Amino acid sequence: MSKTQLITKQWNDKTLTFRQDGYFNMTKAAKQFGKRDALDFFRNAETQDYLAELEKTTGIPVDSLVIKTRGRHGGTWAHPKLAVFFARWLDTRFAVACDAMIEDILKGNAEVTVTKPQQSATMALPQDYLSALEQLTEAVRREQEKDKVIEEQGLAPV
Repeated sequence: MSKTQLITKQWNDKTLTFRQDGYFNMTKAAKQFGKRDALDFFRNAETQDYLAELEKTTGIPVDSLVIKTRGRHGGTWAHPKLAVFFARWLDTRFAVACDAMIEDILKGNAEVTVTKPQQSATMALPQDYLSALEQLTEAVRREQEKDKVIEEQGLAPV
């Protein structure tokens, strides 16, 4: 953990800690918002349902969504996909602030800087309608090729 650069963000009088990969320190955040610890978050039935659905939808195993570490920067670190859900548990005002930040980003009212475009999921999205159609056509072609290979090998479902 010591080699990972930590990033802090301020919201009101709270300091939130993130790693470069977007994981955030749930333990520290919970304490900042007057919660006993992040374990209470995981005891909620809604949280368990959310984690199960997130795993099913994204394919990310639950044990990769949450990482527990010890030491100076230890605590419970959560995948970025848990951030807004966790924010709602922490504090209603904070959840609304997170929603507003996301809205600003989506509406173009906040500047987002992509520092590694070659690795960016956003940059991989088609930039115009023609590019989107080309990507869709290519994806359909690849699927048809896979289906043909499966059929030729006699592996087609009965």
